[in-house]
Amino acid sequence: MSKFTSGRYSLVKCFYFFILLQEISYGQQTLLNLYAKGAIDRYELVFNEEFDNGLNRDKWLTSFPWGRHLTGATEMQETQDYITDGNNLRFEEGIGYFDARKELTCGVSQPWRDSTDILENGKMNYRCFDYSTALLYSKNDFSFGWYEISFRQSENSNGTWPAFWLFGASNEIDIFENKGERNGETHWDVHCKDGCDGKKGGWSKIKADFFKDFNVISLEWNAQGQRWYCNGKNYKATRQSFNNRMNIIVNQAVSRTNDNKGFWVGPDATTKFPAYLAVDYIRYYKNIYRGNRYPSGKGVSEVLQELMGKENNNFRTKISLSPKTKRQLLISIVYSGDKKAITVNSLSKQSSTIYIYDSSGKQLIRKII
Repeated sequence: MSKFTSGRYSLVKCFYFFILLQEISYGQQTLLNLYAKGAIDRYELVFNEEFDNGLNRDKWLTSFPWGRHLTGATEMQETQDYITDGNNLRFEEGIGYFDARKELTCGVSQPWRDSTDILENGKMNYRCFDYSTALLYSKNDFSFGWYEISFRQSENSNGTWPAFWLFGASNEIDIFENKGERNGETHWDVHCKDGCDGKKGGWSKIKADFFKDFNVISLEWNAQGQRWYCNGKNYKATRQSFNNRMNIIVNQAVSRTNDNKGFWVGPDATTKFPAYLAVDYIRYYKNIYRGNRYPSGKGVSEVLQELMGKENNNFRTKISLSPKTKRQLLISIVYSGDKKAITVNSLSKQSSTIYIYDSSGKQLIRKII
């Protein structure tokens, strides 16, 4: 991924963002989100997977804790795939590929039960499937914060069902559920039994090509509810105030043809296997600061000073914006102590310029985005 990425909004005029950095050691990656109408959120990275070193079994299970197949009440209410123990995961140049393959794969759906047990779908526990797939299920669980994934789907992948979601104690937040035949559409969802107002969710059309480019989908989850973003642009929000800890799941699946709409559209003659979900990274940031002092400039400077660990002015900021919508995300900054690895996501209708200086005042980077 490049050091700078950009998004587009129609609500903001161009801005200039100046940072003068001093060479310091700051190991914890920090995310600063600046919003319209004065809001600033600061998050600290507490869990991430960059796929630089293959499969990390200290962080991940390669199946659901309850099995390697998501069993439905009937065969027509479940997918067609068997989740292998990492065999459908591959890693190339820091990208994790979750492969769906068309191959006969046999195994027990629920490992703690006998192979001859009959499950609620009427099928024997040990059975064969036409497809194999991959899944990662985090060993740690999480709650409020900022969840993010950078991903791409393979072309000609009709019938596949990649997803990035949270699950725990029968509560679920779907950060995205996509289908290979619905490029430019993503499904969001919240359904829980503990503290929320029933199930809410649906499809959203967004300006993104999931086949051509890596796109970033994020979830902001706090006491007020959830907000979904694609490449920094908010496309859905809901007020579901439950706060149950949940695990992170990312997976590729193969749908069964059931009702010819929604998720239940299976592969066809155009589907090319292996069909993959390529993931650049998965990140979870915990919120540690929420304020409302921007756009005076003082709030931004103070948060950046805290981030840099310095009381004196070792950097400069200048921002000129005309926000019109409350909680509109305008600027996102990721910093981990390396002056060459700052990431700034700007959401400006016109071009914006980012300047980064070292402690002597020498310009290190001038980037127009």
